[in-house]
Amino acid sequence: MANRDQLKVLRLGVKAWNQRRKENPQDRVYLVGADLHQANLAVADLRMANLNEADLGEANLRGSNLCKAHLDGARLRKADLRETFLGGAHLRNADLSQANLHRACLNRAIPVKTNMSSAAMMIAKAVTRIAKELLRHLRRGLDASAKEPKNLN
Repeated sequence: MANRDQLKVLRLGVKAWNQRRKENPQDRVYLVGADLHQANLAVADLRMANLNEADLGEANLRGSNLCKAHLDGARLRKADLRETFLGGAHLRNADLSQANLHRACLNRAIPVKTNMSSAAMMIAKAVTRIAKELLRHLRRGLDASAKEPKNLN
């Protein structure tokens, strides 16, 4: 069960939540099973939060810090996770189906038995787009260097 005081502050808004986190960095965030369906948590500081079994379906988590957060069994279906930092997050049995993970950082995340249907497609499309952009820049650089006059000295 989620910590009622923490949940109350979180529901006041991200500004109040982030201020509390700044003032109490040692506090452990315990939001197990919290109903945060469709919540606006954009840019929230949720690093190392225990959000196991929480309902974050259709929530706006864009730009949030979920570094090392525990999201085991969490429901993130259709959540907006664009530009979210999920480095080292625990995602065992989490449902990220149809979540938007555009530019999300998943370095060292632990997605064991995680449902990422459709979300994985979005990641693959983003990686493909980035690779194409990189190739285009490389080709421009090669074309420019081919046109430069060679130094004969």
